[in-house]
Amino acid sequence: MITSRALCDISSLLELCKNFYNKHTLFLLYKGSKAYEECRNLKEYEIIERDFRKYCLFKGISPQNSFKS
Repeated sequence: MITSRALCDISSLLELCKNFYNKHTLFLLYKGSKAYEECRNLKEYEIIERDFRKYCLFKGISPQNSFKS
């Protein structure tokens, strides 16, 4: 599992940790007001909202869940 809180946008985070995940890795990212905008390039994801907080949840990048930068 890879988690982050206010680190960077999703594409930058994937680049930073590219050698630490595979298609089975679960990502849980605490995102801000641009959560939906950042996730739009993921094919499969879930955004969980609790009050003002938004969390993006998805499995590692694979052909089924690719990310277009």
